[in-house]
Amino acid sequence: MRSYLKGILTLILLGTPLLSLHAQLVSEHLIKAFLRMDILTEQSQLVIASSLRDSTLLLPLDLGEGIRLTRANETCLTIETSEVGRSDLQLLQRKDGSYIVGLIEIIRGEGLTTDSRLSFYSTDGEKLSYPSISTPSRAEFLSGLDIPKTSAGYRFLELLTPLPLALSWHNEGTNLYAELLPPLRDEDETDKALESLLQRLPRFVSHWNGSTFTPFTLTKE
Repeated sequence: MRSYLKGILTLILLGTPLLSLHAQLVSEHLIKAFLRMDILTEQSQLVIASSLRDSTLLLPLDLGEGIRLTRANETCLTIETSEVGRSDLQLLQRKDGSYIVGLIEIIRGEGLTTDSRLSFYSTDGEKLSYPSISTPSRAEFLSGLDIPKTSAGYRFLELLTPLPLALSWHNEGTNLYAELLPPLRDEDETDKALESLLQRLPRFVSHWNGSTFTPFTLTKE
C-alpha cells in the first residue's frame, strides 16, 4: 500500500492526466507543498489533493475521524485535523515572484487552552527557518488594562495563564492576526464583569511585505 501511494504521489506532482487539473498555477504551488508536508496521513493528503483538482468539489469535505477540508481557494486551505485541531495553510508571494507557505496549527476545544504555532515551508514542503516572527507576549496583551482586584479580575488573569494565543490569516495572507481566546466555563459565560474585561483584550496585526512579517502592532479592526 505504501509503495502504491508513493506512486500516486509522484503522478500527482508530475501533473499527469491521472487527476483532472482545474486549479490555477498558484494553487498548484500550494497543493504541491501540502502533499510534501506532514499534516495528515499520506493517504488523507492524497485524497484532499485529488479533490482540490476537481471543479465539482463541494465543501466541507469530510474524510472521517474528525478530518474535514472546510476552506479552499487559490491561496489558502483550512483543514480540521481532529475534533480540536485545525491547520491553516496560506500561500505567500515573495518579492522575487516565488512562493512560500505559512502554516498555522491551532488547538482549541472545550476545556483546552487555545494554542497556535506558526511555521513556514517551501513549495517543495521543506520546513524553513526564515522568515521568523515573535508573537505578542502576555505583558503586551495586558498593557494598559486596569484589572480590578475582584473575583472577575482574578478569574480574568487565570484564564490568560497559559496564554491562549490564536493566530489567523486575513486579506489573502498579507495580514496575520494575534488574539486571545480563553477557554470559558459555563459560569464564565454569565459573568458580566468578566465579559467586560475580556472584551477589552486587544488584537495585534503583522503585515507580510514580500520578504518578512513586520512586528506585531495593535489594531482596531
